[in-house]
Amino acid sequence: MSKLFDQLTLKSSTLANRIGMSPMSIYAAQNGVPGTIEPIHYGARAVGGAGLVFTGTAAVAPEGRITPNDPGLWCDPQISGHRAITDAVREGGGVPGVQIGHAGRKASTTVPWRGGLPKADGRSLTAAEGAWQTVGPTALTYGGDKTHTPKELDDVGIAGIVEAFGDAARRADTAGYDILEIHGAHGYLIHSFLSPIANQRQDRWGGEFDRRISFAREVIRTVRSVWPIEKPLSLRMPVEDFHEGGLTLEDATKIAKMARAEGVDIVDLMSFGGIAHGADVPWDQPFTRHHAQAIRAAVPDLAIAISAQTAPDFKTNPALLDGLVASGDVDLILLGRQLLADPHWPVNAAAALGDSRLQLPPRYEHWLTGRSGDQELASGVAA
Repeated sequence: MSKLFDQLTLKSSTLANRIGMSPMSIYAAQNGVPGTIEPIHYGARAVGGAGLVFTGTAAVAPEGRITPNDPGLWCDPQISGHRAITDAVREGGGVPGVQIGHAGRKASTTVPWRGGLPKADGRSLTAAEGAWQTVGPTALTYGGDKTHTPKELDDVGIAGIVEAFGDAARRADTAGYDILEIHGAHGYLIHSFLSPIANQRQDRWGGEFDRRISFAREVIRTVRSVWPIEKPLSLRMPVEDFHEGGLTLEDATKIAKMARAEGVDIVDLMSFGGIAHGADVPWDQPFTRHHAQAIRAAVPDLAIAISAQTAPDFKTNPALLDGLVASGDVDLILLGRQLLADPHWPVNAAAALGDSRLQLPPRYEHWLTGRSGDQELASGVAA
């Protein structure tokens, strides 16, 4: 029997299997309020069998949005839109999770299909398009003259953002999310404080690694203090920068140790790079596995999630993903593009592996197979 479809208990949450939907923004919000398409979008992935369904990043502050169409959790009127998502995911049989974050110097961009980041040739919003001032640990741009120059945060600004993370976590709990993830990767604000490529400060927030990790620690500590202790807390973190002078795997193990000490239950390992253009990311390899092994060895009581956005075989072959879980290297596989292309990928994967524990709901199954115990349908009443 496949390990991919074993249950996974994380504190008060029990996932039906080891497949989750990776946090992926669909840029459908207005004024930070999730769009009406979002409950449908995320609910469909729960019906298709994903045990955990993460939403795309909810910004903790308006200036922390990647684009103007990002959802947020920076004010109470946004809660109801998130409640619609959690209700839909739970009704579909999944556990609802939300990622909160601040885009930092990579904020204020156009949506991706209009040239926005993280594409190498992406661009920021113009003033006519409603651009806003970005912020970062240091006043260094991400993408040369196509992206905004961020304002260097002072102690007051840093404290305000740390508080905003805590406030967003409270709202996430009110909205009904069961798992919360802090976005600390992809070159966004927390990652930019961690990496010496973006953080060239020489105060308590920069310089040596022990100071560069301080902002991430303060955010985690603040979030953990308000996020219910019985609910799992996840950190999306970089495994390395794949760039000269950037974060290394040794640094990543230190980040994971700090996160666990501050109450993080899950690390979501990211091999995306994203801190600077020109990173030598080995996109054609299943390169996250050895990172997971190193972090498992360093912090054995952390649950480990990885993304399957790597080599083509890992995107399409459920047996390979099953092998990753069976090896004990990882606990949870997060899928993105697979679930966009096929919301029922988990059900189809279970069938391919000969595992009958995951099937479509009866309201779908009887139309596809012709089997039904419903007396009304059996009597020939038309649908």
